[in-house]
Amino acid sequence: MYFHEVVQLLTWNVPHFLLLSLILTIVGYILLHVVFHKKKPLVQYLWFFCFSFYLQLLYLTTLDQRPGPNFVRHKPNFIPFIEILQVYNMGFRRMMLQIAINLLLLAPLGFLLPVQFRKFQTFPRTVLTVLAVSLLIETLQYFIGRSADIDDVIMNTVGGILGYLCFMLFTKITKRLQSIRLRGKRFE
Repeated sequence: MYFHEVVQLLTWNVPHFLLLSLILTIVGYILLHVVFHKKKPLVQYLWFFCFSFYLQLLYLTTLDQRPGPNFVRHKPNFIPFIEILQVYNMGFRRMMLQIAINLLLLAPLGFLLPVQFRKFQTFPRTVLTVLAVSLLIETLQYFIGRSADIDDVIMNTVGGILGYLCFMLFTKITKRLQSIRLRGKRFE
């Protein structure tokens, strides 16, 4: 898929995804508050909205294709870094773009999983989940006529690790700001 096709696809679908994420968030809020009488901070609903929106974008960019009449199954690549080196032969800029896209694809998952679910606040659990999601995507892409590449799995997982590191930084900053705010209230 070419860059302009991705932009067109996103332009068409993003408003629908935003609306669906908003509906899911409102339904979740109603279920928790009205039906189950559980109170959660508003910020958790905002994170759920972001998580829902991200999952829809992930599906759209990786799996939303059906095999057409000219379906050709690409041979999967199981040798690490071969495809990256082939892209390098096509130009440094294209190689860097390919790496950046693969790093950024699952970085939000590495960040949003521990934000949304407490049990994913450990590094191994989050990284293994990101790895499993990346393997699942690559496997499914093989069956819809896209390439399946171990390089993508590696880059996606590294992206998930970067996302988790951003979560850790975010957590430290949030805790630091809360402690500053609490100290300020004690002196009032």
